[in-house]
Amino acid sequence: MKKIIFTLAILFVFSLATQPVFSTSLTTYNSGYTNYNDSSKDEKVQIISNGPSGEMHLRFTTAKAGRVKVKILNEAGKMMFKQTCVVTHSINFIPLRKAAILPEGTYTLHVSTDHESHTTTFLIWK
Repeated sequence: MKKIIFTLAILFVFSLATQPVFSTSLTTYNSGYTNYNDSSKDEKVQIISNGPSGEMHLRFTTAKAGRVKVKILNEAGKMMFKQTCVVTHSINFIPLRKAAILPEGTYTLHVSTDHESHTTTFLIWK
């Protein structure tokens, strides 16, 4: 019986050790939009955060498939994150690899393709 309790206690400790040590919260509070071919103002870019894991994803809607450049700048204009990926003509969910390690602060997200460009500002707090 003691071995079972000890084993369960060890498993519990290991399960706690695999959990992230922080939670990331994200707020988009200002959105800018530029589309070179379309004058509509729909939300084509959204940042999605999974608070407990700290993971961040970009939801990006585009009419044409192609390459997308993603840049995240801090308040001073220093590039903190850069990623290029291929998207389809529809809704795309792009994992922002390593963006979860950004420190708390205000950031500007630039998303651009050959046909359109989007900018939004967001806040990270932990």
